[in-house]
Amino acid sequence: MSIMEDIHYYTNSYNVKDRMLRIDRVYLFDEDAFTESDRELLGSIYASLPQYRRSGGNDVPYWFGREGTDRIYLWVSAEPPGFRIAGELPLSEFLKWEIQFHALIGELPFRRI
Repeated sequence: MSIMEDIHYYTNSYNVKDRMLRIDRVYLFDEDAFTESDRELLGSIYASLPQYRRSGGNDVPYWFGREGTDRIYLWVSAEPPGFRIAGELPLSEFLKWEIQFHALIGELPFRRI
């Protein structure tokens, strides 16, 4: 399945300056429809993405570094409309991350809007 904007996700902000991207995006996963298998798959997808940093305790999954501590970071959290990703990182690194993420999430349940 091709992952497409306005069907599978929407972008709150996407700003590039000096090849650095600030992004805030929501993927419209239907968490209520997730099976245990879907949750395990999503966890393994997260772990397979470039620069994954293992989350622990109540931490959200993140890549590259942590917001507030590191210069570049990307994180995800479950929000009422879907799964929100936000961060600041080199555009080239995000594009690699995004291509791989989109290639892997097509079998997960999405909300219909």
